[in-house]
Amino acid sequence: MGAGFHGGFGGGTQGAKDNATADLIAGLEKSGVKFTKENIVFITKDGTGQTVWLETGSQSTGMQHIISRHADDFQTKHGIAKTEIASHLETVFRQGKVEYSRVKSENGGYERLYSHNGKYYLLSGVGTNGYIVSAYPIGEKEAFTLSREVWKMKTEKQVIRIRLDYLQGPIWMSDIDTGEPLTGIEVIDNDLEIRESNRRAGQMFSSYYEFDTHDVPCWFNHEKEKAEKEIMLDLVTQIVARLNEINDGSFVIEDYETERLKSL
Repeated sequence: MGAGFHGGFGGGTQGAKDNATADLIAGLEKSGVKFTKENIVFITKDGTGQTVWLETGSQSTGMQHIISRHADDFQTKHGIAKTEIASHLETVFRQGKVEYSRVKSENGGYERLYSHNGKYYLLSGVGTNGYIVSAYPIGEKEAFTLSREVWKMKTEKQVIRIRLDYLQGPIWMSDIDTGEPLTGIEVIDNDLEIRESNRRAGQMFSSYYEFDTHDVPCWFNHEKEKAEKEIMLDLVTQIVARLNEINDGSFVIEDYETERLKSL
């Protein structure tokens, strides 16, 4: 297992937790879903009753993806160190309240919002088979925006992040079905040009994920991403240009994708 997080069942666990884990893994085996037992970081049932599990994964899915993309978010938003992310997520998935759960992808995936101890966490994507693709913390303001609750905007400048992820982006947060940004800034969220480019880019990126293929629970098609990088780069460029055009001074842009895409 990679450094920077705890988990895995190669050495076993103790007591009731060990028995529960064994039962859940047996359930996966019986269901026929693809998984690698020795790569499981944790497995549990969440508030929906679904068995969900996190594997070490890769830079595109699972624990490695969460660490590489979102470790800073856990530290800055909720004070969770990199080495504690796995155990923290297990607690949230097992004990947290599911604020909502909705199917958000043609290839089979759930977007879920969890709350725990007064803090909100968005599970960006779980396959219908229960494989955890990505998870990261969000603030209360973002949580209420996602839940379509009314939230009074603060006066300070808001950061608009450009970052692709499963069932998200490039503008965080967004409704992948419509492309509508969920920033709470009307000039962004209501812009039809941004919505269309955002929808196309988000759905294109999510299409690179497949579940229960290539003998793994979740597979990312890197070759397809490389083949379509110019299309994606053009969409991201359009979005950033439009954001700069309509910026009324209430937000700043952090672009994590343009240089990454150029380097593919």
